[in-house]
Amino acid sequence: MIPLKPVAFRIWDFKSITDSGECQLSADNITVLAGQNESGKTAILQALRDFDLDEDSKPNTSDYTPDGRLDSAKPRVALKFSIEPAEIEQILKEEAVAIPTKVHTRIFNEGYIWIIRDLPTGKFELNADLQGLWIDAEVLDAASPSISETPAAGGSPKELKSISSSDFAGKLRSSWPLFVYFDSFDGTLPRTVDVSLLQASAEARKKPAASGSPGSTIPTPVEDYIVLSGLDLQVIQKYSTEDKALNNYLNDRSARITGDFLTYWKQKAGAEQTVTLQVRHQRNAQGVQQLAFYVHQTDQYPEQRSKGFLWFLSFYLRLAAEHLRAPNKERLLLIDEPGSYLHARAQQDLLHLLEDRLSKKDEIMYSTHSQFLIPANKLHRLRVVLKTPETGTVVVDRLTHPLLRGPEFSDTLSPILSAIGLDIRQAVAFIRDRNLIVEGISDHYYVSAWDRLTNLHFLEQVHVFPATGATSEVTLASLFIGWGIDFVALLDREGNGNAARDKLIRELGVPEARAIQPDQALGIEDLFSEQDFRLLLASLDPSLTINAGETPTAAVKRQRVDKVLLARKFAENQSQGTVNLTVETRDRVAALLNRILQALPSP
Repeated sequence: MIPLKPVAFRIWDFKSITDSGECQLSADNITVLAGQNESGKTAILQALRDFDLDEDSKPNTSDYTPDGRLDSAKPRVALKFSIEPAEIEQILKEEAVAIPTKVHTRIFNEGYIWIIRDLPTGKFELNADLQGLWIDAEVLDAASPSISETPAAGGSPKELKSISSSDFAGKLRSSWPLFVYFDSFDGTLPRTVDVSLLQASAEARKKPAASGSPGSTIPTPVEDYIVLSGLDLQVIQKYSTEDKALNNYLNDRSARITGDFLTYWKQKAGAEQTVTLQVRHQRNAQGVQQLAFYVHQTDQYPEQRSKGFLWFLSFYLRLAAEHLRAPNKERLLLIDEPGSYLHARAQQDLLHLLEDRLSKKDEIMYSTHSQFLIPANKLHRLRVVLKTPETGTVVVDRLTHPLLRGPEFSDTLSPILSAIGLDIRQAVAFIRDRNLIVEGISDHYYVSAWDRLTNLHFLEQVHVFPATGATSEVTLASLFIGWGIDFVALLDREGNGNAARDKLIRELGVPEARAIQPDQALGIEDLFSEQDFRLLLASLDPSLTINAGETPTAAVKRQRVDKVLLARKFAENQSQGTVNLTVETRDRVAALLNRILQALPSP
């Protein structure tokens, strides 16, 4: 586990952003930013990139200060990190520094710390609360076991020095992941590269960089290809006059990288595999030894392929090579519109790469307009970016947020609605023979997570449609009836749910068996056992709890818990593999899902 793991961010006075609001990152390591063009998605990614620069350096983003507020704006980026106490203690020991007792207690009891970067100065600082505690605070005693080193025999503890809050924040930079920003990949594999240039570049990397010395002239994709394929320049030099032996070696190296690449790029032309990555040995007219790069058995050069393929290949090479170069370094990958040049199936390949490989170690945040990069059963990853004249760019964490109510944000919601099948204009493409209408997005979160925790394969058989309340369930049901589509409606047992069920049965003629309410439960949350729900509440906020004998719905109302955020937290916990439901909860959930399946026609 890394000492500092990013869990949230907040941005002020950066381009179109006045105050983004606090945005929690998805716990399963993939966070998705969706929003209209010009809503500020790119600005968010750029601001986060500029957070993780060397101290005192200027932002990479030009003209980042908001127009019209050059004098009053205070551009800042804040990251909230969860902390790993043992590792932070080690940092304090290695640096031989001490921090105030109250600060030490606060961050270790809370388990997180906010670090703020002032963009104009490039300085790091702690949040205002910790800065306040720092002033005139008592510095930890040198003999404190939390930071002092065990002295050698006959020795004494190493003397510690106090440190400013700003210096302490800056020292923590080496303990959080490297932030890597991807917006476009203009560089591609060239047709050829001289072997002498490769060797000169390799030799230059072995020497300390001279001040003002030029960087490598080798295209980055070539260097990435060499790292991934395991090409050894000494072997190439050894067999430089033995064409057959050298080409056999290069073919073997090419097969290594092609095999890995094809686990993620699955596009074919008919039954024919469209990708074979190859590097060959040749000499030009002047007799200069070269490596030539080809794609496919028809010997296409890389630049002859589509933009979508080149983007995917460059992205794959960069990320996979970086992992080999620094296998023990974690990263936060910031990817702007990754699906721009990719068709639907290729976007699914990209999602597979992100989920199956990269998110196992790295955190990922990407912006998108594409429904294919917003998995319907993983909407807990979604953060909606919107911009209004009153607020500027803000990030909201639920589809039911009041700011999203209005026709001006239909473009924002369109890919989301398409992903979950609610775009009626494309209903034929999305709706299955068996469908479930639920009251809201929180029900969608729970059903999706429960499906992955049971062996019923529920979502393989049923498409779930979240409404925006019991009343809108009736509206969706009437549309489904008009389309001749089979469905079950799942409703709570509270006032609106009871009224909607009555209307479905009496006015729309829906069979009673298809207007389902959970047995002995007011709401869907009541399917949780008291033990399971107590753990869920604590995972959202340690101050939340459920009293003995209290139902989950009552606990939610008493503490005014946001039902959507709670359901999303459960889905994130499930994605992380931290959920282990009691038999009581599993039996209730299985009974409800089986009841829905039995009410629908056989497939």
